[in-house]
Amino acid sequence: MFQPSRLILLSVLCFPWVASALQETWETGYTKDDANGKWVLGYWKFDGEAALKDVSGKGNDLSLQGAVLSARGKFDGGLESFPGFPVQDKRHGAMTAAKPALSPKGAFTLEMWIKPKAEFKPELRCYLLDKKYVDHTDYQWQIGDADKAGLRRMFVTLGFGAESKAVYSLPFKLETDVWQHVAFTYDGVGGAKFYRNGVAAGGAKLKGYGAVTPGVKALSIGDRLGSNYGGFPGMIDEVRICDGVLSFERVAMQIVTTRQVWQRMETAKPLEIVVTNLRRETMTGAKLSVNLGGKDENFIVPDLAAGKSFTAKYVLNTSLKAADYELRARFETGKYATEQSAHLQIVPRLAPRMPVIMWGAGGDEIARLKDIGFTHFIGLGADVGAIWANRAVAPPGKPEMIERNRHTLDQALANGLGVVASLSPGRFLESDPKFLRVDRVGKPYARQDICASMPDFAPFFQVVGMSMAKAYGDHPAFTTALIDTEVRDASQPSFNAVDIENYRKFANADIPAEVVTRGGVDWTKLKDFPKDRVIADDHPILKYYRWFWTVGDGWNALHTALSKGVKGNGRRDFWTFF
Repeated sequence: MFQPSRLILLSVLCFPWVASALQETWETGYTKDDANGKWVLGYWKFDGEAALKDVSGKGNDLSLQGAVLSARGKFDGGLESFPGFPVQDKRHGAMTAAKPALSPKGAFTLEMWIKPKAEFKPELRCYLLDKKYVDHTDYQWQIGDADKAGLRRMFVTLGFGAESKAVYSLPFKLETDVWQHVAFTYDGVGGAKFYRNGVAAGGAKLKGYGAVTPGVKALSIGDRLGSNYGGFPGMIDEVRICDGVLSFERVAMQIVTTRQVWQRMETAKPLEIVVTNLRRETMTGAKLSVNLGGKDENFIVPDLAAGKSFTAKYVLNTSLKAADYELRARFETGKYATEQSAHLQIVPRLAPRMPVIMWGAGGDEIARLKDIGFTHFIGLGADVGAIWANRAVAPPGKPEMIERNRHTLDQALANGLGVVASLSPGRFLESDPKFLRVDRVGKPYARQDICASMPDFAPFFQVVGMSMAKAYGDHPAFTTALIDTEVRDASQPSFNAVDIENYRKFANADIPAEVVTRGGVDWTKLKDFPKDRVIADDHPILKYYRWFWTVGDGWNALHTALSKGVKGNGRRDFWTFF
């Protein structure tokens, strides 16, 4: 069965990938901890003399409110419900008492088996679970009416206190008299997913939303809490509500990449197709194929023990013509098959051009920048705190920031723009007084600047550049780095111990007493200054200032270190300026 795109954008720094939990035993029912563990909020099997009992042991027993018990359940007994409005506007459900424990406090999972009867006409909709009614609390699970193709959508409405939000599944065929397992998960931070027969069936990300708001209503199974009633015309079995996001797929498959846009003929790093066996036993005889541009590539999948993964490395053929492409990965084991897809783009190479750089912009300005005529924009930076703390290559920002920046690089590449990083690690160091350059009396200058000659700084600047190269250097849209912008506006002769010693080693003399500022010395105040104003090449003051502006203020060495680091990506087309 075809699956929606599950493209995982990971930082090039390879942040840890967390595998999914093992599959729930939904195909055979639940026993032991899966039936009564502390995470199970309620579980109803409708079997035998205790058909209405909550098998989880949490005391959420049911009473019949128009629904009936049946011996024709999925595994044994089941619950039979009937159509509501407009056929018969009366309750056809089974209800608990008002139970706060059935209001999840964070992530949660809803699931059940359903089998519709012929009475579920295309124009009818129904309720599988309802704990909210019209309130902005808890949850409500429905199946909508059929479209012209006979397909329906499930949807769950979540209450967030001031409002409610609905999440829809993909369209699917709900066949009469056929059992189907359906499930819904919510991660407590906006992520909602549907599953049908162990296969992902759509969902959504509700940005800015957290846990649902607990309500005070009872739980109704098979119908709405109030009118207009909407009973499910069919059989229901194995209803379970749990804390946490549970897994229903046999296999988790993700297309893992740091990119969605490539430049034609570039040497692309492989995409990864990660397949994880979520079954609780070893999976054998599986096959994986990847299709792009009409060409298939097959991978041999080894036997996978429970919870183990296989990673196929797929090299994108960037010699294909510039166009949009759909990459499809298909995994098969026995009669089971699942697919994932990802939208990719290959864009033309650009001819050499004169840079026209916008001094600062975001990804949301790309269309306007292109329309005006800019070729580049300053849109990247680095958070260097962790790099300084560890003195080692590290992510130049939080994972979500790096992911966002790489998305901006994709957008820029798709629009023919280059992105410039503005890198000034010295700004971070200025906050510590011991790093500042000082005047002759040992006091930091009013306009602060770091003592750039301190020996720890050049390696740090180089590592900052290397960190940027590792995070973004593989991306053709990252073309340029602005190195230590405008730092010399604050540079002054420094009388830190390291500067005094550096000059003494260079000149075999102390810094001339007349030197105070970077602007030189007023010749009219110098004793015995030549009347023709011509001085020797080795005049002590001239010697100092030549040294200061080439080596002594320390910044040229830091520029070099930072430039060397950021050019460590090995790309000959990458350039720096300051």
